[in-house]
Amino acid sequence: MDGEGRFTAEEAQAIGESLGIDWSAFEVDQFRRGMDVELEHGLCDSQTNVTADDPQTTGKIALAHLKEYPDYYDRLEEMEQAAEAYWEPPEGEASGPAEGAGEAGISDGVEAQEAAASPVETEEPDEHRKEGEKKAMSKYLQRGDAPFGDRVWAKIDEVVIGAARSQLSVRRIVSVAGPLGLELRHLPKRDQTFAGDTGITFSASATFPVAQLAANFTLPRRDLAAFEANGIEPDLGVVAEAAIYLAMEEDKLLLYGSDTLRVAGLTTTEGVQTVKLAPWTKIGAAADTIIEAVTTLDRAGFHGPYALALAPDRFNLLFRRYPQSDGTELEHIGSIVTEGVVKAPALTDGGVLIAVGKQYAEIVVGQDLRAGYVGPTSDLEYQLTISESLALQLYAPGAICVIK
Repeated sequence: MDGEGRFTAEEAQAIGESLGIDWSAFEVDQFRRGMDVELEHGLCDSQTNVTADDPQTTGKIALAHLKEYPDYYDRLEEMEQAAEAYWEPPEGEASGPAEGAGEAGISDGVEAQEAAASPVETEEPDEHRKEGEKKAMSKYLQRGDAPFGDRVWAKIDEVVIGAARSQLSVRRIVSVAGPLGLELRHLPKRDQTFAGDTGITFSASATFPVAQLAANFTLPRRDLAAFEANGIEPDLGVVAEAAIYLAMEEDKLLLYGSDTLRVAGLTTTEGVQTVKLAPWTKIGAAADTIIEAVTTLDRAGFHGPYALALAPDRFNLLFRRYPQSDGTELEHIGSIVTEGVVKAPALTDGGVLIAVGKQYAEIVVGQDLRAGYVGPTSDLEYQLTISESLALQLYAPGAICVIK
């Protein structure tokens, strides 16, 4: 690495070649930039250190992202710039963690998508709306009531975002709109029109709920005091556990829906396409299944581009190499499903192929996944919560193919 702790182009190329990278998929500079970014998982932070700055391990993390999207780090840079501009504190306020970080700060899927337009109309100028959202989020998350300051919130936010990113999958294949505010409680269904006995035509629409999810955790107040006074890193493992749990529940809701809430998910809504999930014991069988699913959507009038979410056991099989070419099934399928192939821990088996576009399906976010303050406990700890509100709006169920 150079004097500023960055990899040189020569180093990146050598590491990439040792990992067997085919440079026709992306450029060396994209890989080098990715390795620089993934140093954040190294010695710079003892709490999140998983690579110890090892070049091979750092390279593998960058490669994993670039296999999903060849321009992953271009998209990441654009997302971070947009997030910084969106959550820049109003003039006169101290800088610190955003009080209502939007989807761009949580999900890898949003790193790979353009910001979706809000389905809710507003007469306020955009900059006024954003400032109002931040103030409202701060109020209802009760961060201002906490006895600790921005440094603690920044640490908590870092862990929440990192943990959620490691888990969330549906946001990576479905367009996202929002956040539109905690006050969003229902979304309208399509109008139903019928004629009355007197010849008058009536039109009305039902609604479906915007679900609110939350997970609580506690932190010892002495740990937080030691961090603020002396910089001693607190153990935030419970924060990561709560974020991972909530992210998993989000994906389950979006994939399977909820009988209690009477909402459907990507795999359970009426009108989706289906293909039978065959065994993938032989190399090439996975690609055959995905080609069948693509053909099914194509015949239904949905011609792509496509994104794919797979259960972990199925996803991991894609790393097998074809003996005649040394290429992987993941590379093969990635040439067909051009908007990303992602691992979805919430899926127990099979997968979901979707024609990408907010005209087909959209995740509408009210309050994005964020940490808030609850209050002190009787055993000298502080109780906090991670919460969010969202709903899946399906406009064209036929654009979805469930592999089961």
